[in-house]
Amino acid sequence: MDENKARVENNKSLYRERKQIIEHPFGTIKRNWGYNYTLLKTKQKVNGEMAMIFTVYNLRRAMSILGVNELISKLKPRKTPDCDPKKDNIRYLRLYRTTRFRIAA
Repeated sequence: MDENKARVENNKSLYRERKQIIEHPFGTIKRNWGYNYTLLKTKQKVNGEMAMIFTVYNLRRAMSILGVNELISKLKPRKTPDCDPKKDNIRYLRLYRTTRFRIAA
């Protein structure tokens, strides 16, 4: 514990930035949505439950940033011969993941 405390003391600006980026989704889910505890037990089941909750959080955030129609159009598969819908959706979600941190900061 002393090592962790020293690490925090030596990197205050880094931990302050971490609070701004990481803690906000947890606070929103816990306080605004009322998820104070998980309904399932075991690590694997809790991970699945949290994955669903954070997927919904990210979709709601994307809808508020992009709007529903633009989000739907970006998630629709394109009808081109060289297009793989799964890869396009994953590419879009990676793009969204990197831009949401810039928007939230």
